Amino acid sequence: MKPNLFMAVLQLALLLRFAVRRSATYLDPGSGSFIFQILIAAVLGSMLSIRIWWGRVSGFFRRSGTGKDDPPGDAPGERGSGPDGGNGQGREDRSD
Repeated sequence: MKPNLFMAVLQLALLLRFAVRRSATYLDPGSGSFIFQILIAAVLGSMLSIRIWWGRVSGFFRRSGTGKDDPPGDAPGERGSGPDGGNGQGREDRSD
């Protein structure tokens, strides 16, 4: 951090520390479990974000177009791809 920003943050922290009076508060067991739930959600959310980010980064550097990494059914006309179910003939008009 820049020295001026550091000093401003330090001054604000000291001001808040000495300006706030003590309060009589009560933490019931539900509050502790809520805080625990927030911590678990933050850890799991961070892990998911890192996983998604890593997938995008590694996907960017993978070779594309070689066909070796492509799962079956991804090429046009192969079974299972496309909006027509993979038969490669498009939608059939049936007029009965």
